[in-house]
Amino acid sequence: MDQQIAFCTAEDGVRIAYATYGGDGPPLFVLPDIVGQVALWNHPDGRALLEALARRRCLITYDARFTGASERAGEHSSLACWVRDIAAVVDHLRLDRVSMFSLGGITSPLVLMYAAANPDRVAAMALWGVMFRKPQATSEQIEFFSRGWSWNARALATVYFPNGPLETQKWFSRTIAHAQFHDTFGEIMSQQWDLSETLTRTTTPALILQRAKVKASNPEWSRDAARLLPNARLLQLEGDADHPIHDHLDYVDALNAFLDEHAPARTQPAAGSNAPSLTDRESEVLSLLAGGRTGREIAEALGISLSTAQRHIANIYGKIGARGRVDAAAYALARGLVTPRE
Repeated sequence: MDQQIAFCTAEDGVRIAYATYGGDGPPLFVLPDIVGQVALWNHPDGRALLEALARRRCLITYDARFTGASERAGEHSSLACWVRDIAAVVDHLRLDRVSMFSLGGITSPLVLMYAAANPDRVAAMALWGVMFRKPQATSEQIEFFSRGWSWNARALATVYFPNGPLETQKWFSRTIAHAQFHDTFGEIMSQQWDLSETLTRTTTPALILQRAKVKASNPEWSRDAARLLPNARLLQLEGDADHPIHDHLDYVDALNAFLDEHAPARTQPAAGSNAPSLTDRESEVLSLLAGGRTGREIAEALGISLSTAQRHIANIYGKIGARGRVDAAAYALARGLVTPRE
């Protein structure tokens, strides 16, 4: 599985970097925290987590503006401008319906805001911790962090990973130390928000994951969020590491089960139907998929990019109510749409 980075344009013209990874199942948008998608992929545990999630899904990640490979331009003084970056990726990939997994930090309120504004497009959301309320830092606190940013990055690593492992602490410290303070952490520290009302009207199924003894965030916020969200459950995990790459095997089965549970429901088209809702290109893709072609082989056969092929596959699954390749193949077989491998 490869990380393939491409770019799209947000509503205000800012260029946003996103990546797609193998997989040809229902789409899952994984939103990294401030470390960014490349650093996440380059860490062995981060890659293992993404690979575990991509086995049955079309996986997508991104870099919010002013982070990673995305453009350092445009407004970034409100949560709404970061939500536009999510919308840019979803719209660019033409995803009718997508699940989301927030890897903590600033991305959790962004997922909540996007889901509240687009309830028909978010099938389910998994949230590592929920920073749905945040006080504003004082100017003295911001100045303190700005002056000794490299040192504070090392201190933050021990807060996020109190008991290690040491190599992960070093990775976290090194990664966030390279971030531009005033373009990322400084901007976040200067803001305050309370999304309590947003939570009460967000009906998207939600799974909140939280380790019991975290120090980097307030664990009470996750419990409060689970109570406020109408359709949420809380998975309390042992330990004190406040990042999902640590010991992902502790929860990945539960996360996969939750995402499978809220995948698009299987539908039963009328007899004699020949998938009238599919475009000609989607019918071609479905035929090749049912014949055993991988997403990459479909892209090569049709002369399109892998991300475009994956987008077609995700949209096909949503339209025909398939949970994966087996359902799609059965649907195509019943209608004589299979193109066998040579």
